[in-house]
Amino acid sequence: MTSHALCTGPDALAPQVADVLRGNGRTLHSVKLIGNHLSRETASTLLLALVLCERLEELALQDSEESSACDAMAEALKSSRFLQKLSLVGLCLTDQSSFVSEALEQALGCATKVKINHSGLVGKDLCSVYASLALKNSLRSLHIHYAAIATGNDDTTQAAISSALCAALKGCKCLQSFHLHVLMAYNESEETDQLVAEIFDALICSPRLRKLTLVNSRLTLNTAKLLSVLVAQLKRSLVELRIESTSNISNAVLRVLEDMITRNVFLSRVTVRCFAWEDVAWACAAMDDAKEQNQGLLNKAAKFVMSIDERPTPCAKHPCASAFDELCGTASLLEHLVSLSGKSELQVSMSVKKARCYLDDNYMIYAGVVLARVLCEAGDGSMQFDELNVDCWRSIVQYLKLSDVVS
Repeated sequence: MTSHALCTGPDALAPQVADVLRGNGRTLHSVKLIGNHLSRETASTLLLALVLCERLEELALQDSEESSACDAMAEALKSSRFLQKLSLVGLCLTDQSSFVSEALEQALGCATKVKINHSGLVGKDLCSVYASLALKNSLRSLHIHYAAIATGNDDTTQAAISSALCAALKGCKCLQSFHLHVLMAYNESEETDQLVAEIFDALICSPRLRKLTLVNSRLTLNTAKLLSVLVAQLKRSLVELRIESTSNISNAVLRVLEDMITRNVFLSRVTVRCFAWEDVAWACAAMDDAKEQNQGLLNKAAKFVMSIDERPTPCAKHPCASAFDELCGTASLLEHLVSLSGKSELQVSMSVKKARCYLDDNYMIYAGVVLARVLCEAGDGSMQFDELNVDCWRSIVQYLKLSDVVS
């Protein structure tokens, strides 16, 4: 047995549910508790049974009418060694809409993967949840389903919510995957562009972001340009980019995306989807060449790293060295080397450092500048010969890429 979906209902059923949990504790990996009209005492009874589920990986608490029950279940996240996913769906926040309980806050702080759907919460609750995330460094994956929020008696503005989200993004320094699904009305494109601009600005503070997904009800030209700027600034970390539009994508937007791939040579894992298949086919055809060139550059860079132990011949390896010079330090190169070599990322990182040192020591040879001495013109007009030692060459390297040199 690996999973259980249990309808707990009123307090009277809790002991039977606890017996089921205890009886299958060694084999349960996933538990979903539905319809939790529980007091804190009853929730604690279930918690004690859940603690015995030694290999529990996923716990979902759905449709609870008592925030105290959610708090008790959130404690399970701290007591289980294997729990990776905690889902709190429904009224799992306290009646005070501006306050997230300490237990729930600690549960959010321990989580590595969080998905938030704005349509299920009022404004102040969202701000509190984002404030909890902003204080933690354990979050690796964040999925945001952003929609216009019917706040009712809650006077929280959309600007306050987006500000709280951006503050959370800036605080999550270990974030590796970010999925943003923005659902706005067709006539709200300006508001969407402003929201996306603020979020993209916050993502610049995520030095480890490897996967970025943007799902938009209408991908505007301005959003595409903002995305292009963000991608360029995430050169060191970004590996995979997914773009989806629930409506058509204009030719102007597609040209911006194609130019983005062409300019950012580290991008080879790019997916573009939209409502009209004709647009998708056109987009793929227009971008395939750019992605193929980037993939070729990635292959050459990887070949240079993997050939260092084989004593590469500088004259024959200039294209590979040039590609490595361009992509050195990017997460794209690391992941590609891991997939090719079967080594760990740490081992691959050491190989990249070794290749970088080798290239630095032989930079001018790869560039085709092989003179040991050069003729220098002094300021007073006299001529003299000066030795160019390694330090001199390293100074020149700061201003020269191998791709600038015609091989």
